[in-house]
Amino acid sequence: MSFATLNWKFPFKLFPALWFKNSIAIRNLYNWMFAKQNSPNEILYEQFLLGYKYGKIHLRVVPKVFTKEELASLKAETLLLIGEQEVVYSSIKKAIDHATAIPQITAKLIPNCSHCLPAEQQEMVNIWSMNFYHKNDPILSGFSSLLHRALRSFYRF
Repeated sequence: MSFATLNWKFPFKLFPALWFKNSIAIRNLYNWMFAKQNSPNEILYEQFLLGYKYGKIHLRVVPKVFTKEELASLKAETLLLIGEQEVVYSSIKKAIDHATAIPQITAKLIPNCSHCLPAEQQEMVNIWSMNFYHKNDPILSGFSSLLHRALRSFYRF
């Protein structure tokens, strides 16, 4: 399931990597999924390369876009992070509009990144994720404030 349709360019990047399983096609796909100003992580690329060379893709259908009714029936609090330079999906605006229309969804546009948010903007993704979890989980929230106070007193010395 998705908030927007796939970009028409995605199959032209994906299928060569799947069919030829060579490092050139896989590198092209990997680099395309990063925002142009970001340098893709080489360790992550090695994992990506091995996954495409020796792994098996199990997704056999194109992801279906959520309907407004499906989104409206969502019960759980949900965090949606989208890179402002997203390339795999066709419309960032449509995805954000769909998501923000539902009160249970917190949608954030992350600057300076594309599809690989955790690899491109680690700190920002961690901050948004932790804030979201702490806000929605009373146990984490209580533990977090206790831990925060302990760390503050520890670093004063």
